[in-house]
Amino acid sequence: MLLNKGALSRTWDEHISVINLQLRVNGIDVRTFRDVFGLHGQLAFFYVRDLLIERFRCYDLGSRQYGIHVCTFEDLIVRDVIVKGDKDGVHLGRGRRFLISGCTFETYDDAVALNAHDYDVGNPELGWIEDGVIENCHDLARDDANEGTVGYFCRILAGAWTD
Repeated sequence: MLLNKGALSRTWDEHISVINLQLRVNGIDVRTFRDVFGLHGQLAFFYVRDLLIERFRCYDLGSRQYGIHVCTFEDLIVRDVIVKGDKDGVHLGRGRRFLISGCTFETYDDAVALNAHDYDVGNPELGWIEDGVIENCHDLARDDANEGTVGYFCRILAGAWTD
């Protein structure tokens, strides 16, 4: 739904704010990787500095795209976000200095995924995730959850893949 301009050329975009956005997916759930291989968030950012996402709402996230996907970043704040649906609420790839605070999730998959060394379809670049804080966040149990799902509140993949 939203992709920063620098993601296409791997050039840094700075000072981006997404505030008070409510998104209805309406069954549109795309994972084609036409623009940036491995990047598939409804809000997708790649090569960003000083990114603020505040009061974002998505209540019908599909099973193929993350709610918020950020990779190769510095200084990220995700605050007062609500994401419900079938995929990761906030999915971070390589980056440093982040705060995820006051968020509510109700997902089949991971509420927060810190996946420094994910599969290539899970992030466009490999690397470290450094200097982060996750505070005052809640992952609500789904009434329709089935036993075959493997979602966690916070999944951390430290990596076994070579760069």
